[in-house]
Amino acid sequence: MQQTPHKVDSNCALLPNPAMEKLDSMADGGHDEMQDVWVLIGDTSRNYFALDAEMYLWAGQLNWGIDTMERYYNLKKKALVVSEKSEDEIYRGEYFPRRFGTETLSIEYLNTYSESTTPNTFALVLGIYDSEDEAIKALNKSIKVSQRSYVFVLPTQLYMGCMH
Repeated sequence: MQQTPHKVDSNCALLPNPAMEKLDSMADGGHDEMQDVWVLIGDTSRNYFALDAEMYLWAGQLNWGIDTMERYYNLKKKALVVSEKSEDEIYRGEYFPRRFGTETLSIEYLNTYSESTTPNTFALVLGIYDSEDEAIKALNKSIKVSQRSYVFVLPTQLYMGCMH
Protein backbone atom coordinates (compact mmCIF):
# COMPACT_ATOMS: atom_id res chain seq x y z
CA MET A 1 0.00 0.00 0.00
CA GLN A 2 1.38 3.41 -0.95
CA GLN A 3 0.34 6.52 0.89
CA THR A 4 -0.79 9.44 -1.23
CA PRO A 5 -0.22 13.13 -0.47
CA HIS A 6 -2.67 14.59 2.06
CA LYS A 7 -5.98 15.97 0.98
CA VAL A 8 -7.88 18.78 2.68
CA ASP A 9 -9.96 17.63 5.64
CA SER A 10 -12.46 19.43 7.85
CA ASN A 11 -9.98 20.22 10.64
CA CYS A 12 -7.29 21.98 8.66
CA ALA A 13 -6.58 23.36 5.24
CA LEU A 14 -3.61 22.62 3.06
CA LEU A 15 -1.87 25.83 2.17
CA PRO A 16 -0.31 26.68 -1.18
CA ASN A 17 3.44 26.16 -1.33
CA PRO A 18 5.10 29.57 -1.79
CA ALA A 19 8.60 28.10 -1.46
CA MET A 20 9.64 28.28 -5.10
CA GLU A 21 8.51 31.90 -5.60
CA LYS A 22 10.13 32.93 -2.33
CA LEU A 23 13.39 31.16 -3.24
CA ASP A 24 13.59 33.01 -6.54
CA SER A 25 12.79 36.41 -5.03
CA MET A 26 15.38 35.96 -2.26
CA ALA A 27 18.05 34.93 -4.75
CA ASP A 28 17.29 37.97 -6.88
CA GLY A 29 17.32 40.27 -3.84
CA GLY A 30 20.94 39.50 -2.95
CA HIS A 31 20.20 38.19 0.57
CA ASP A 32 22.80 36.11 2.37
CA GLU A 33 22.36 32.44 1.67
CA MET A 34 22.27 31.42 5.36
CA GLN A 35 19.66 32.81 7.72
CA ASP A 36 19.05 32.45 11.45
CA VAL A 37 15.62 30.97 12.16
CA TRP A 38 13.83 29.40 15.12
CA VAL A 39 11.97 26.17 14.45
CA LEU A 40 9.10 25.18 16.74
CA ILE A 41 9.11 21.40 17.14
CA GLY A 42 6.00 19.64 18.49
CA ASP A 43 7.46 16.14 18.61
CA THR A 44 10.08 13.88 17.05
CA SER A 45 9.98 10.24 16.06
CA ARG A 46 11.44 7.68 13.70
CA ASN A 47 7.84 6.66 12.94
CA TYR A 48 6.45 8.89 10.19
CA PHE A 49 2.89 7.57 10.51
CA ALA A 50 2.68 8.28 14.24
CA LEU A 51 3.75 11.89 13.63
CA ASP A 52 1.35 12.18 10.70
CA ALA A 53 -1.59 11.28 12.94
CA GLU A 54 -0.30 13.60 15.66
CA MET A 55 0.05 16.44 13.14
CA TYR A 56 -3.72 16.46 12.55
CA LEU A 57 -4.40 16.54 16.30
CA TRP A 58 -2.06 19.52 16.72
CA ALA A 59 -3.59 21.35 13.74
CA GLY A 60 -7.06 20.95 15.19
CA GLN A 61 -6.02 22.09 18.67
CA LEU A 62 -4.03 25.09 17.44
CA ASN A 63 -6.31 25.94 14.52
CA TRP A 64 -3.23 26.14 12.28
CA GLY A 65 -3.00 24.75 8.77
CA ILE A 66 -0.95 21.89 7.38
CA ASP A 67 1.41 22.27 4.43
CA THR A 68 2.82 18.98 3.14
CA MET A 69 4.49 20.71 0.16
CA GLU A 70 3.24 17.78 -1.98
CA ARG A 71 5.30 15.34 0.09
CA TYR A 72 4.39 11.94 1.47
CA TYR A 73 6.14 8.94 2.96
CA ASN A 74 7.13 6.54 0.20
CA LEU A 75 7.09 3.02 1.62
CA LYS A 76 9.35 1.57 -1.10
CA LYS A 77 12.02 4.25 -0.62
CA LYS A 78 11.38 4.45 3.13
CA ALA A 79 11.64 8.21 2.75
CA LEU A 80 9.68 11.45 2.86
CA VAL A 81 9.52 12.61 -0.77
CA VAL A 82 7.88 15.13 -3.10
CA SER A 83 5.04 13.58 -5.07
CA GLU A 84 5.98 11.84 -8.31
CA LYS A 85 3.27 13.98 -9.94
CA SER A 86 4.83 17.28 -8.82
CA GLU A 87 5.59 19.97 -11.39
CA ASP A 88 9.04 20.31 -9.81
CA GLU A 89 11.09 17.93 -11.96
CA ILE A 90 14.25 18.28 -9.88
CA TYR A 91 12.75 17.25 -6.51
CA ARG A 92 10.03 14.92 -7.79
CA GLY A 93 10.47 11.71 -5.79
CA GLU A 94 13.10 13.30 -3.50
CA TYR A 95 13.00 15.23 -0.22
CA PHE A 96 12.69 19.01 -0.36
CA PRO A 97 12.88 20.68 3.08
CA ARG A 98 10.59 23.31 4.48
CA ARG A 99 12.60 26.49 4.98
CA PHE A 100 10.15 29.36 5.27
CA GLY A 101 7.99 30.63 8.08
CA THR A 102 4.29 30.65 8.82
CA GLU A 103 2.28 28.92 11.47
CA THR A 104 1.66 25.77 9.51
CA LEU A 105 2.50 22.22 10.41
CA SER A 106 4.61 19.79 8.45
CA ILE A 107 6.75 16.73 8.94
CA GLU A 108 10.42 17.19 8.17
CA TYR A 109 13.69 15.38 8.68
CA LEU A 110 15.09 16.69 11.97
CA ASN A 111 18.65 16.74 10.59
CA THR A 112 17.52 19.55 8.25
CA TYR A 113 17.49 21.78 11.34
CA SER A 114 19.96 20.06 13.68
CA GLU A 115 23.31 18.49 12.86
CA SER A 116 23.31 16.58 16.15
CA THR A 117 20.56 14.14 15.26
CA THR A 118 20.49 10.83 13.48
CA PRO A 119 19.25 10.48 9.91
CA ASN A 120 15.68 9.25 9.46
CA THR A 121 14.40 11.00 12.58
CA PHE A 122 11.31 13.00 11.75
CA ALA A 123 10.23 16.27 13.35
CA LEU A 124 6.70 17.58 13.61
CA VAL A 125 7.37 21.23 12.76
CA LEU A 126 4.74 23.62 14.11
CA GLY A 127 6.32 26.73 12.61
CA ILE A 128 9.49 28.45 11.46
CA TYR A 129 10.14 31.96 12.74
CA ASP A 130 12.48 34.80 11.83
CA SER A 131 12.85 35.89 15.45
CA GLU A 132 13.24 34.14 18.78
CA ASP A 133 10.47 36.29 20.28
CA GLU A 134 7.96 35.10 17.65
CA ALA A 135 8.98 31.50 18.25
CA ILE A 136 8.60 31.83 22.04
CA LYS A 137 5.12 33.33 21.63
CA ALA A 138 4.11 30.41 19.41
CA LEU A 139 5.72 27.97 21.85
CA ASN A 140 3.71 29.40 24.76
CA LYS A 141 0.49 29.26 22.72
CA SER A 142 1.11 25.67 21.66
CA ILE A 143 1.86 24.52 25.21
CA LYS A 144 -1.21 26.31 26.57
CA VAL A 145 -3.54 24.93 23.90
CA SER A 146 -2.23 21.38 23.81
CA GLN A 147 -1.03 20.94 27.41
CA ARG A 148 2.09 19.22 26.02
CA SER A 149 5.29 20.35 27.69
CA TYR A 150 7.80 18.63 25.40
CA VAL A 151 7.42 21.22 22.64
CA PHE A 152 10.66 23.11 22.03
CA VAL A 153 12.25 25.84 19.94
CA LEU A 154 15.33 24.91 17.96
CA PRO A 155 17.54 27.81 16.85
CA THR A 156 19.34 27.05 13.60
CA GLN A 157 20.74 28.46 10.39
CA LEU A 158 19.04 27.47 7.16
CA TYR A 159 20.32 27.70 3.63
CA MET A 160 18.04 30.12 1.82
CA GLY A 161 19.77 30.18 -1.55
CA CYS A 162 18.28 28.63 -4.65
CA MET A 163 18.20 24.83 -4.45
CA HIS A 164 17.80 24.24 -8.19
